[in-house]
Amino acid sequence: MHTLPRFSVDCDIVIKDKKELKKIKEVLKKIGYQKIEESKKSTPYHGTFVRYEKEIEKGFKVSMDIFIEKVLDRQTGAVLDAKWIFENAIDQDLKGKTFQEKLKAKVTTRDALIIMKLLSCRETDIRDEVKDLSFIKNEINKKANFAKQYEKLKNKVLSKDFKNNLQGVFGFLPEQTF
Repeated sequence: MHTLPRFSVDCDIVIKDKKELKKIKEVLKKIGYQKIEESKKSTPYHGTFVRYEKEIEKGFKVSMDIFIEKVLDRQTGAVLDAKWIFENAIDQDLKGKTFQEKLKAKVTTRDALIIMKLLSCRETDIRDEVKDLSFIKNEINKKANFAKQYEKLKNKVLSKDFKNNLQGVFGFLPEQTF
């Protein structure tokens, strides 16, 4: 986790192969998750993935998207293979806002996460802080046009709706902070 926790009802997991999927599938089924056949248009990434959902309360579902061997960005065609993702991951303790338990997990580094988010260019994905801009530029240029993705990012951040969207997640932001 690289920033303040925000409310989310899904979890994206990248695994190296289908053997790992079998283990995860067994655990998810034991705790009430069901496999969902869903259109790939519902996520900015695609490739070989499986979605599992569980209804927590009537009408309220949480999902797990499991990407097998790689993640592909639908808009740019960029491929992020599991090897690259694992090479750019660290062990980290995760803790939510509303519960005290900690979960140890391997998560992508902040800069690898920025690369993935800059490729998709969704507003909700462009809030994290950059550590190594040259690494990010080089990696994105291997997969897509950095200048084009950066222009999309800049236009979204400078839009009048962006500040309102941030305030919806983090609360009031004084103009000076924004």
